[in-house]
Amino acid sequence: TGKYTNSSTYVSASDSMSGVDSIYMKAPGSSSYANMGTSTMVSSTGTNGLYYFYAKDKAGNTSATYYLYLDTVKPTGTIKNSSGTAITGSYTNQAFSYSATDSGSGISYLQYKKPSSSSWLTYTSGTSISASATSGTYQFRAVDKAGNISATKSITLDSSKPTMTLYSETTSVS
Repeated sequence: TGKYTNSSTYVSASDSMSGVDSIYMKAPGSSSYANMGTSTMVSSTGTNGLYYFYAKDKAGNTSATYYLYLDTVKPTGTIKNSSGTAITGSYTNQAFSYSATDSGSGISYLQYKKPSSSSWLTYTSGTSISASATSGTYQFRAVDKAGNISATKSITLDSSKPTMTLYSETTSVS
């Protein structure tokens, strides 16, 4: 009970005495329970949201209510500058941070990769990465409670100043 899932989930009940008569399910958006027989499947293509279940045995005893939250929608993340404005380009020379939202089960955790790293590290939402951090590409992603992983968002920090050379015809001048 209380499980989050993003895949098809089989639901069954057991009773060692009289046996299971029926499983009853209330789907998201429904106001009543429906008899599902002795087992049922919540399909990954079903309506996202909270499903309620209970079982009744042949003697008329009713189980506790169990819950399952179907969430097949990926979280969405945003990289923002220090003033909180979303960065739409691929490069920045200012401090930045990442945050994510999820309309279903909620955010479980955030991760990021530092430049030249292949490992995902835990990231705390909104933690600022300063303009003096290591230059290179930072990648971010969010994972919701059902296990859906957001699209990876990337930003390249470029804090090195460009250099310039002046020429007089083909000779460089200071």
